[in-house]
Formats: sequence, C-alpha cells, structure tokens
Amino acid sequence: MERCFECHSSASKKIGGNLLLDSRAGGMRGGDLGPAIVPRIPDQSLLINAVRRTSEEVQMPPDEPLSDREIGILVQWVKLGAPDPRTEGHPAVQAAEFDVDQAKDFWTFKSPHDKPVLIPTVQQTRWPRNDVDYFILSELERRGLRPASPSDERTLIRRATFDLIGLPPTPSEVEAFLTDKSPNAYRKLIDRLLASPHYGERWGRFWLDVARYADSNE
Repeated sequence: MERCFECHSSASKKIGGNLLLDSRAGGMRGGDLGPAIVPRIPDQSLLINAVRRTSEEVQMPPDEPLSDREIGILVQWVKLGAPDPRTEGHPAVQAAEFDVDQAKDFWTFKSPHDKPVLIPTVQQTRWPRNDVDYFILSELERRGLRPASPSDERTLIRRATFDLIGLPPTPSEVEAFLTDKSPNAYRKLIDRLLASPHYGERWGRFWLDVARYADSNE
C-alpha cells in the first residue's frame, strides 16, 4: 500500500479519483469509480484490476508497475477478506481510567508472601506425586472424575515432543528414552526439548500471530 499513499491518502496534495487507501473504510467505500476492494473476490476488486493493468482506464501505479510478487500479496490479502486493523475516528490505544490507590490492592502489585497454602484432602491418596497433584485430583474428585491411567514411556515421549516442539520424536530419540532407566530420564527429556531451537520456533509462531506479523511486512 505504501506505493499508493502518494496519491491516495489524506496527506496527499491531490487525491486521485477521490480514493483514500490509508484507512479500511476508505478502501471499502472507494472513489469516483466505486469500491476499490471487494473482500474475497480479487477479480471484482478495482484495486487488483488496477495493479494488474487489465484495463486501459485505470493502471496503477502510473509510473512503475508493481512486481508479480507485490501483486500476488495484494491478491492473497483480498482473498483472505482484506483484513485490516485500522479504524477511523478512534485512537490506536485508548487511555485507561483507573484509581491508583485501588490498583495498589491488585494481587500483581503485592509482594509474595510465605503464607502456607492448605493442601486439599483427596480420596486417592496414592495418586499424587507432588503438592500440585493434590489440587488437580481434588478438582477431579469434586466433579466425579478419575485421573487417566499413567502413559507408557513410548507414549510419554511422543506427547512431550509434540507438545513442546510440534514435531515427532526420531526413532533414535525414542530408543534412547526407552533405554534410559535413570530416575531423572523424563527430566532430561524435557530439558533437551526446551533447549531445542524447535521449541522457540513452535511457540514463537503463536506470538507472531498475536503481533500480526507477516512476511509481507517490509
């Protein structure tokens, strides 16, 4: 869109065709020739036809055509429904209104304390392996549910590997885990997965989605 803003933004000295593209509403409303974008239908979108230069009447940008890659990005964007976070008449971030004194009582602003937490009483006293298990089991029993049976080692390594790095374990990794009879074999498995670059790749994807990252952002 940066190639379009010279003539089609509110900051332009002269707005071409009365078309503004520096807001979502402007693109949807269009200009003298009608709506510039028809979500999910590139062939009916004036913007796409203009950059493709399929019409003698409208060919944009007028000086230098977009590359095939740039046109492809715009086409894909329209196919996706032309998602656009921009809004008109609203600030990007609205100022929060809050009482400072009241906010000081919020738990995140309080120092940690050593007040003991009571461990809940459970019926299946042999199931918990640590204090957290007591809380989990207490809630399960309250709902009339029973814990799932322990996983075998082959299932355990597959679940841990898929969960943490999104990939299956290799046959050699499975074999190494099955033959490791040390009491901290599972801890070593988790440490290895957390140290893997694939762990960052898998979980970084979710944060990139939240940040609305795309390879087209230049």
